[in-house]
Amino acid sequence: MEQKITSPVQSVSAAETDKGFGLINTDWAKDSLWNHAVEVAEYLNEEVTENGTKSFTEIRLTRRYWFSKEFHTISEDTARKDLYPVIAQQAIASDAAYPCPTQTSTWVGVLPHEPFKVVRYIASWQGEGGISNKALLRLVGKSKLVCQNSFGANGEGEYDLQYDTFFEDQIPLSLRSLNFQENLEFVRPTLVSQLFRGADLPKYFQGDYKVEGRDTVETKLGRIACWKVSVERGMKKDYYWFEEALPHILVKAELASGISKLLQKKTYQRLVP
Repeated sequence: MEQKITSPVQSVSAAETDKGFGLINTDWAKDSLWNHAVEVAEYLNEEVTENGTKSFTEIRLTRRYWFSKEFHTISEDTARKDLYPVIAQQAIASDAAYPCPTQTSTWVGVLPHEPFKVVRYIASWQGEGGISNKALLRLVGKSKLVCQNSFGANGEGEYDLQYDTFFEDQIPLSLRSLNFQENLEFVRPTLVSQLFRGADLPKYFQGDYKVEGRDTVETKLGRIACWKVSVERGMKKDYYWFEEALPHILVKAELASGISKLLQKKTYQRLVP
């Protein structure tokens, strides 16, 4: 099954909507810690449901990898001549709520010098009803979302995407690269998170992204100075707080869907050469 989907919102480059500041500060990706460490961040997630509020843990692993141009996947062959760097983040969450535990995972890889450009995206949902997997497939001149699913009317399928689609699931990684200044604003058509049971036609929203200003967040790690970013999506707004200090880790999120995230722990584990 192959279906073509066109974004219902106009594609506007970030540079065109930049309100007078440079949008990206690639210093976050050049930080020397990525040469030798993996960032491990633990979050307390809370979700408001019909039956009350449930809590679960999410782990985000962020590090630099070397990809091969031949396969656009991680390569451990350091002798290859076609390697290029990718900053990647994997988010793993497990909700053990009775009677149907679920596990979710996303893997997003972006170019350090173009941190809005996704080169690898995989989303996986596991729980009652089986497994739903979605992945970005980049071809010459076009991109597709490939779905494999054991639930619902849509099993396996391919959907055409805008070539440089911006994913909602990349926000916690890519927005760390912003040149944070108050009132920095840009518009970006955004593909709705694919982290759900089943497969469906990809849906976009016109995201109006704005750095609201500085804020302080209370965490188990103490008070953390942050930049607060809002994402307006129609009549709703999501909010994200990124640490003011490099490398601008996500500290907190409050989403219109009823999900919140709060940083509990962070460590930088040295990689074995």
